[in-house]
This record gives sequence, C-alpha cells and structure tokens, in this order.
Amino acid sequence: MARWQKGERTVQYLIGRGRLENIEAEDLASQSEALLKRASLRVGTTAAAAPAERFRRTRHSAQYFDPRAVPITEADTSWAIGKATDAVSGVRTLLEESPPGRFVTGAAGRA
Repeated sequence: MARWQKGERTVQYLIGRGRLENIEAEDLASQSEALLKRASLRVGTTAAAAPAERFRRTRHSAQYFDPRAVPITEADTSWAIGKATDAVSGVRTLLEESPPGRFVTGAAGRA
C-alpha cells in the first residue's frame, strides 16, 4: 500500500496521542461519508448561528462585565468558520485520494 503524501505526520501524531476517533465499520466509505456530512452540517449550522452568538456574547459582556475578556470580533468568527470548512474539505479530499482503511497504526503502519 502506497503512503499518502500530505498530512501523514499530522495524522500519525493525532493517532499516537489518541486525538482521532477509531471507527470500525463494515463499510468505511459509507461511514466516513456520513461523518463528513455531519461535520459539514455542524459547520453550516455554526456559520448560520454566528451573528446570534456574537449578539449573545455582547449582551452577556454588557451585563456581566469582565475586563479580562477578549472581545470576539466578526473577523474571529469568520476565521474559525473558514478553518472548520477547510478542515472538512481537506478530509473529503484526503478520503477521495486515499479511501478509508488507509490509516494503520502500529508497526504495520510505519512500514
């Protein structure tokens, strides 16, 4: 099995630290697609709710003043949503180029 070029070190790091979920399924392709759809929905929901969240935080900070609190700007919100969108897109691309079953841990994965 050929090694993937982009992101291998990051994936191995996350696997080694227990930061990635282990998914066992008969049909990994279907399972990964379902998880990507769920992640995309979460990003979309978060993006749609971002103006409301900013309003809630602004109201909260006005009522419960905390001088140490760093203000959350629209640019901060856009940046975070963009990063999440890029992450979902990157996973989708990786799965298209390297179908599920590719990430193996242990000695066999280092060969």
